[in-house]
Amino acid sequence: MISSIDIFIIIAAISLGGIAVILIPVLVQLRQTLKQADLMLSSLHKEIPPLSSALTAAANEIKDLSASVNDKMDQTDDFLNSLEKSGDIILHTSKLLRESTAPIITEVGALSAGLKAFMYFFTRPQRSR
Repeated sequence: MISSIDIFIIIAAISLGGIAVILIPVLVQLRQTLKQADLMLSSLHKEIPPLSSALTAAANEIKDLSASVNDKMDQTDDFLNSLEKSGDIILHTSKLLRESTAPIITEVGALSAGLKAFMYFFTRPQRSR
């Protein structure tokens, strides 16, 4: 007859066998995964420094470009300020010209109208009475 200890030993042996059957493929897969991870890390170790230097160079170019754009914006700002000052000067000059020449033009116009009226008075055709 089989005792309860024999039953536990058989169950334990079957369990250890099942664990071994399940654990061996898991360990083989884990070993392959670790090899692939090692290959990936070595590949990354080769690829990261050139990528990093390329990114650094691109960042430096962007920095230089932004500094150049900033300088151009400052120059444009100075140009627009000068243009605004020139526009103000032209506006004031035209105002002064308008204010100073308007009386002269009116006087010349009045003188011209007076001369025309004078000339018309003396050169008009005589009416017969």
